[in-house]
Amino acid sequence: MVHLARTFELADQAGLLSDPALAAFRMSDYLRINGVSA
Repeated sequence: MVHLARTFELADQAGLLSDPALAAFRMSDYLRINGVSA
């Protein structure tokens, strides 16, 4: 999971996410479903 989270961070920093809020929502949902909590 760490590599996926890091990829997400880098994509955000590079401005590659067309809708950062939606991407963050989806990423948090994905992590939660896979047993990762904040």
